[in-house]
Amino acid sequence: MDQLAAQIATAESHERGLRAAAASSVQQADAIEEMRRRTSAQCHVFTSAAAPAQQVCSNQPGIQMIYGFQEVPKAPTFNGSTKVQKRRFMDQYEAYRREIHLTNTQRPGGQQIIQMPLSGCIDPMVIERIAFWEIGKPSHELTEEDWRVYFLGAREGDPVDMNKLNLAMAKLKMDPSVQSSESRVAKLVSDFEAIQLASPWRGLLRLNQD
Repeated sequence: MDQLAAQIATAESHERGLRAAAASSVQQADAIEEMRRRTSAQCHVFTSAAAPAQQVCSNQPGIQMIYGFQEVPKAPTFNGSTKVQKRRFMDQYEAYRREIHLTNTQRPGGQQIIQMPLSGCIDPMVIERIAFWEIGKPSHELTEEDWRVYFLGAREGDPVDMNKLNLAMAKLKMDPSVQSSESRVAKLVSDFEAIQLASPWRGLLRLNQD
C-alpha cells in the first residue's frame, strides 16, 4: 500500500509539473506574440504613410497636438530686462519661427499653424514695466512694431572689456585629437561661436560682422 501511495504521489507530482510547463509555454508564446506585435507596430511607424493631420486640444495651455506630427513648438516667453536676456529671447523666438515654418512646409494644403506674435510672448508680469519705463507708452497702445523695435535695440553692443575678450579668444586652439583637418577647423569655428553666444560682447561681434 505504501508503495502504491508513493507511485500515486509521484504521478500526481509529474502531472502538476506537466501542467506548470504547459502554462509556462503558453505564457512564453503570448510574450513572443506581444513582442512581435510591438516590433511590427514600431516598423509600421517608419514604413506607412503619414496619418492625416487632425488638430485636438491639449491639457497644457499654449500647446496643441497634431496627429501625424510632433507637438507644436511652444513659443518662448520673455520676462527679462538686460540686453543679454533680450538677445537670448530673440534667438529663441527665431528658432521657434523656423520650427513653425518647417512644420507648415511639411503639411502642404493642410491646416497651417499660426505663429505666436511677439506681443503674445511677453510675460504679463513685466509688460507694464517695459511699457512705462522702457518704451514710454501705455501697454494697451503697444503694437507689434513697438515690440520689434524694442528687441532690436538689444543689438547695440554693451561696453566691452577687451581684456576679457582677449583672454577668451586666447583659449581657442585646434584640437589635435580630431583626425580630420576639416573637422578640426569646424570644431574651432564652433568653439568660437560658443564663446560669442555666451559672452556679453556678442552684440559687438555681430555688428562688426554685418
